[in-house]
Amino acid sequence: MPLTAEQTVDDLANAIAGLGMELTDVEILAEAVEELGSVKAVEAEMQRLAGVILRAFPVKH
Repeated sequence: MPLTAEQTVDDLANAIAGLGMELTDVEILAEAVEELGSVKAVEAEMQRLAGVILRAFPVKH
């Protein structure tokens, strides 16, 4: 039986909560997916932002 959208969202929320994230984090991620159109697009944007931050604040060894 295929999952409903509600079951999928619940599964995602449970998985994210299992990683120690708060519900507000889930809501932020859901909004980002809605805004950018896909999880892959959110991942790409997060990678881009991580690169910007690392260039702005390089780690000194």
